[in-house]
Amino acid sequence: DRVIDVFKKNFSNQLFDNSSIKYIIIPLQDKANDDDFFIFYGGDQNPNIRQWYVNQMDKVSWLKKINIGAKDLVVYENKNYRDYIYMTGGLETIYKNVSFKNVNWQFINSTEYKISLKNLKENTYLNFSEKYHPDWSLRVGSFKWFIDNKYHLENDAKFNSFLIEPEYIKKNFDKSNYKENPNGSIDVELTLYFKPQSYFYLGLIISGVTLLVCLGYLGWNFARRRKVKSVLNFKEVKEN
Repeated sequence: DRVIDVFKKNFSNQLFDNSSIKYIIIPLQDKANDDDFFIFYGGDQNPNIRQWYVNQMDKVSWLKKINIGAKDLVVYENKNYRDYIYMTGGLETIYKNVSFKNVNWQFINSTEYKISLKNLKENTYLNFSEKYHPDWSLRVGSFKWFIDNKYHLENDAKFNSFLIEPEYIKKNFDKSNYKENPNGSIDVELTLYFKPQSYFYLGLIISGVTLLVCLGYLGWNFARRRKVKSVLNFKEVKEN
């Protein structure tokens, strides 16, 4: 009941949308191979617990059961799910439906994403469906110029929202970092970046330099000792 209750709140639909959850899957109940997932979720009291879950999920109006070609796997689709990174006109919330728009973004690694915004004229919110952390930052253009952290907000889904103000960008960043269109809108390339990663890279650089210095010293010391040994051998041969 506690598991199913997550789907019955008045904000459940919005919460799953904002979390970028597209599919809900009810796994198999593999008793033959002693792989009964449901034994920990009511199966110890109800031998038909999996079917009970299916019956309950069938009642969730914002989910649609779909056929993916797997005979025993039950899959539900959340059609209104948000993309991992998207824009809204107002601050994202789980208590009402805020209109949203997809954006072009590219995954670089788990700490860096490239985002392209076109024809940006009005203030908008850029939303990132990852648990809020104050060290997520937005960089404008190709240089290390970051948008002020005061524009980074935690929405009530506990995710990251960034207020993007075109006039702020025009006022605080060089024109080489964005393109201004004839209608006053701008095209801008942003980088969503997790700042502590910089410290990790700095640590790698320091470690690498230290290793090179140590190897260089060992190489120099080895060469010096060989040279000294060669000189001593030469003197010994000459004396003999």
